Amino acid sequence: MMSRFLKVLGVMALTTPVSAMQTQAEYEISFEGRWTSDLERPGSAHFSRLIGATHNSNVSLFEVGQPASTGVERVAETGNTSSIQSEINGLIADGDADRLVAGTDSFISAEETNTFTIDVNSTYPLLSLLTMIAPSPDWIVGFHDLSLVDSEGDWISQIVLDVNSYDAGTENGSGLSTSNPATNPRGVISALDIAEPNGALFGAGSIARVTITRIPPPVCTGDIADDFGFAGADGQVSFGDFLLSLTLLGPCPGGTPGCDGDIADDFGFAGGDGQVSFGDFLLLLTLLGPCP
Repeated sequence: MMSRFLKVLGVMALTTPVSAMQTQAEYEISFEGRWTSDLERPGSAHFSRLIGATHNSNVSLFEVGQPASTGVERVAETGNTSSIQSEINGLIADGDADRLVAGTDSFISAEETNTFTIDVNSTYPLLSLLTMIAPSPDWIVGFHDLSLVDSEGDWISQIVLDVNSYDAGTENGSGLSTSNPATNPRGVISALDIAEPNGALFGAGSIARVTITRIPPPVCTGDIADDFGFAGADGQVSFGDFLLSLTLLGPCPGGTPGCDGDIADDFGFAGGDGQVSFGDFLLLLTLLGPCP
């Protein structure tokens, strides 16, 4: 009976999904400058360090029609990110944001690509990101409140976004220069529309594109020794892998010194029947999480 169980285990563990959506996901962000040479620009044209956060729906880093925060103002006027980092850290402390997101380059030329990775928690599935258009009075390129999960709660595989340009409403000026007086009274964030003089500087298209691609999590094969880097890996799913899974989980809850193999019963899940079955092995893999 046990040999039959192991034979079934060896076939099905390689082909049956272990779990649906994970609570964590890793994404690659690629910011591509598209401020091409046929569009009017000074020789020093560039973008500042990308800065933003993963957060929930309680907050927005910036919003059209609303005044810019001090942090957004500093990014828009000088490219400095210290104030907005402090604001994001405050959101994290308040439980409304999970991660500060920062690009790897402090200076991104007009046609350069900056690529980096971020970790996202499904409790904070929204991504906001911005960068200064430099030189400019107070203009940014960015997006806000972009969900990385779809309507069914699954992680989105890829998003390609031609990013909008905005005026932060904090400094006067309609040319590519950083020497401009403050806007008084202070304005609100607005889109740089191509029909307006400011927007016409960039032609008819977006000057940046962001591609956000999910990095698939490592997949467990069921050969636990191999999946978790232990000696004895042989490329086969065996009863030893089942026992090793129990070892990795450690003592069962409630003070029980060891699991008996009926994982549903051992860990308080529905479906415990006092029997060791293929479902228990799948539940083990779910409890262990993605392979390292």
